[in-house]
Amino acid sequence: MNPKPNSLVAAVAAGFLCASLPAFGQAFVRNPSFESNWNETWPHYGPVDEWPGASGVNDLSLDPGGPFHNAGTPVPDRVRVGFKQGNGDVTQTIYGLTPGATYWVQFFYDGRRGGGASQALKVKFDATVIADIPTIRPSDGPYYFHSAAFTPASDTGTLTFSHTVNGDRTLLLDAVTIVQRGPNDVVLRNPSFEASGKIPGVGILENLAGWTRTGIVGVDDGSAGYANTGTVPDQELVAFIQGEGALAQTIEGLIVGNDYEIQVHVNARAGTAPQLQIRVGNTVVTDEAVAPGAYRLVSKKFKAAATSAELVLAQTRAGSDTLLLDNVRLLGTVKPPLPPMTFAPLASETGPDQLLPHTLTIPAAALDDGPVTIRLASSNPNVARLEGAAADNTLSLTFAPGGATTREFTVRTLRRGTVVINVLENGGVPVQLTPLINVSSSLVKNPSFEANTAPGFPGYGPILAWQGTGQTGLNAADIASTPAGPFGDNGLVPDRQQVAFIQGNGTLAQEINDLEPGRRYWLQFRYNARACCGERTHHLRVRFAGTQLAEFLNLTPVGDLGETEYYFAHVPFTPTSSSGRLEFVHEVVSGDASVVLDAVNIVPRAAEEIVLQNPSFEASGSPPGVGYLNPFRLAGWTAGPGGYGINVNGEGPFTDNGWVPDQDRAGFVQAGGTGMAQTITGLTPGARYTLVLGINARNCCGGTPVARVSFADEVLFEQVVSPVGGLNPYPALYLPFTAAGSEGVLRIEISGAEPPDSDVSLLFDDVHIVPGTRTPPVITDQPDSQTVNAGATVTFEVVATGANLSYQWRRGDNALRNGGRITGANSARLTLTGVTPDEAGTYTVLVSDGLGVIGSDPAELTVEGGAVEVRLGIGRLANGNVRLSWPASATGFVLQTTTALPGGWVDSNATVTTEGDQFVVLIAPTDQARYFRLIRR
Repeated sequence: MNPKPNSLVAAVAAGFLCASLPAFGQAFVRNPSFESNWNETWPHYGPVDEWPGASGVNDLSLDPGGPFHNAGTPVPDRVRVGFKQGNGDVTQTIYGLTPGATYWVQFFYDGRRGGGASQALKVKFDATVIADIPTIRPSDGPYYFHSAAFTPASDTGTLTFSHTVNGDRTLLLDAVTIVQRGPNDVVLRNPSFEASGKIPGVGILENLAGWTRTGIVGVDDGSAGYANTGTVPDQELVAFIQGEGALAQTIEGLIVGNDYEIQVHVNARAGTAPQLQIRVGNTVVTDEAVAPGAYRLVSKKFKAAATSAELVLAQTRAGSDTLLLDNVRLLGTVKPPLPPMTFAPLASETGPDQLLPHTLTIPAAALDDGPVTIRLASSNPNVARLEGAAADNTLSLTFAPGGATTREFTVRTLRRGTVVINVLENGGVPVQLTPLINVSSSLVKNPSFEANTAPGFPGYGPILAWQGTGQTGLNAADIASTPAGPFGDNGLVPDRQQVAFIQGNGTLAQEINDLEPGRRYWLQFRYNARACCGERTHHLRVRFAGTQLAEFLNLTPVGDLGETEYYFAHVPFTPTSSSGRLEFVHEVVSGDASVVLDAVNIVPRAAEEIVLQNPSFEASGSPPGVGYLNPFRLAGWTAGPGGYGINVNGEGPFTDNGWVPDQDRAGFVQAGGTGMAQTITGLTPGARYTLVLGINARNCCGGTPVARVSFADEVLFEQVVSPVGGLNPYPALYLPFTAAGSEGVLRIEISGAEPPDSDVSLLFDDVHIVPGTRTPPVITDQPDSQTVNAGATVTFEVVATGANLSYQWRRGDNALRNGGRITGANSARLTLTGVTPDEAGTYTVLVSDGLGVIGSDPAELTVEGGAVEVRLGIGRLANGNVRLSWPASATGFVLQTTTALPGGWVDSNATVTTEGDQFVVLIAPTDQARYFRLIRR
């Protein structure tokens, strides 16, 4: 559907506009809610009526999975949203404006979920930028709203949404409107009810952008029979309320004691007599009858009693009387907008079982009218929770007038996943960006230096998850075929788009956790030297836990050698403890020298294994969006010609089933003929080897891939691969072969699909090549399901055959760790002491021989008897101490304390002893009041 301005102009000029158009006006924005058309073919790419440049439309009534709209996020208006994937502009030509008048363009927006990449939006009218949103973070609540003023120079102009991304990110848009307003107007959302558009039809709506509703509400241009009297005051739509009901929205920034004026045009459906009631907060501004006929302006004044209030437009008469509303305005002066609250840090990447301190700062002006309480919550308390949170998993931070404007809080990470710290109550302080925490079980965090965007030239700045000394930062390549200058000024970026650099003497370091002492690991990375700045001599040294692992002396840019590939470093090491500090140390002997790093990864590997580069696909980190890397490179592998990339285990969309065998990530290829390949060296011709890898298929899109695995052109495996499903580990292929030479190309690819030409994707991980012929481990005795009473001790046991076996027990998708009441999490026998109903569920064990992984059958644990009734007893002893007690049978509870209610709870560090059937804590009195509670962990 295309705009036809020329025919409209001709109609006006000929004097028969009323004969060719309805008696109502024209909306400035056409197809404002993106409801006009939709491509039913998944993922719903296609042209969008009236919006050149848009990538497509998602319809949440027909495809709740989106996939670009974020599942669980409400659509602002009707059921569809438009999307723009990647860089580019979405535009529409606007007609009928009054030159020199002031207008608001209003819209709702969001970003598709998927970590890592940056995403920004500029809104322009003609050549003028009228809104600049430098960062879009996908919302865990409603879409974001923005209102921007502009003054057109002519009656026609182009509205442009300009989307800029680093990586694969998608902009979501809905409810775009333009209304004319004056300098004394207070911003209301969708004040003329034009956001819904009239396509595919008008009438009753479930959701109306900017307004909450009760009762039967909708929009009409007259064709639905509701707005059947009078002429629409503004543009082409009016809202209606049939029967008792209301439309409401919150107005912010009011000045207490100031006078304001609310204006609204009202009318009634023919034959009805509705009753209009306007409320602002608790004040009824007017309560009056409305008769059908011409629209009339209701204008009422009120005095602000609070800085924010709910504006309610209600129809209060029982029955089916229908109230018509349009062109709502609020006139008056509001406070200058407060700056948004600020959090630090805004982004973190860490592992499970870590404590992350944060700060929240609010502007001092926010306290002018009294104390402010900000209520926070983790978007997923199973991944990370707020220390001291209340039973509903929320934490309240109260700021007092005259007091500090910065408060501290702590986040405890629990398991792999991504969480956002959401602001549930903002106390009237704007919210812009809130903390994002990526909890990764990969040994190296942010390995490809992509988790935060490279700063502007020359790129100095912090690097997420890394600690730097000296001059450190990030550089990015705009396209895959160019270097990442100015420091990565030669060679091609080995992985994705960004590299880290150290200029002059300095270090980049990261604490590595969750290692197995005594086990052998490979540290791999890519490095290069800057080709700049005269004669220079410099070296790179690598240390772990204070011990030097390797040194690379007299660094030379690969470009000076006529090469484009960065140097590849492969450093085996065996840690003596479970954690240690990994350090890259740059030493400059003379000159202005810089070193560049990329694709740092650590994988467990035995001494006899043949070297592969990036064998577990951990070097890329967590790509944004759906995870495509093309056209950029993937460290160690060549890939193509179709889609290829990396997905995090279980987060999809490609890793939508199964469990990756090593760390967090799997590689994927999409479409027949697409694959990944790597040249393997160091083989002995004529010797026997076994290639081992985990393999799986995406559970999507109506087809299954035919996977082909070959080495040196010898096909070792070619079969249909079906999705393994659920949380089962990727099936391990053990593929023996005889080396024809000292090197060969390993290739993993899709050679076909069933049914033919269907959309198929292949997943793989944890690639090994070992001497000899190997066979996978086998489980000979599965763990048994059990039913026990609460408080019992439970043992699960598995029997398996194979060499050098290791074990990892899980409850659901949660890998268990030893500690507390759990023992044997990494052995053939798991013991749970004092089980509670919370620990009921499905238990499985992963068994590995260091090459492949197999999974047990599920064992169900049923815990009967309900929860133990727990009460915290309190008493005072003769010496003045306070004695706290609770039943020793109540395992899984933690004592917490705070000095002020309602929040600020932290785990008590007091010693817990056992006296008979009671847990006991003795508390010495102090001058400060303290409160205590028990919570279940």
